Amino acid sequence: MFSLAARGFNTTLLRRNPSSPATATMKVVPVPVRSDNYAYILVDEGSKKAVAVDPYDVPKVTSSAQGLGVEIVACLTTHHHDDHSGGNHVREFR
Repeated sequence: MFSLAARGFNTTLLRRNPSSPATATMKVVPVPVRSDNYAYILVDEGSKKAVAVDPYDVPKVTSSAQGLGVEIVACLTTHHHDDHSGGNHVREFR
């Protein structure tokens, strides 16, 4: 089973608990990958680990991650359309 926590990503950032204060911060960075689509980088600011969401254009996403000074540890694809999943086959994300 795949584990973001095992890769250093603070998974408490992904849980919503309105009754407790946030102890860590997560940043969501949009990355334009086509004229009408975005990929996103979810950054755990404490660990500088990140998840790439819908990385259609892998070079653009990895370049943005490098510019942010973060390491992409996982890839999340929301659905099967090529403009979202088109980067899944690229070796950098394996």
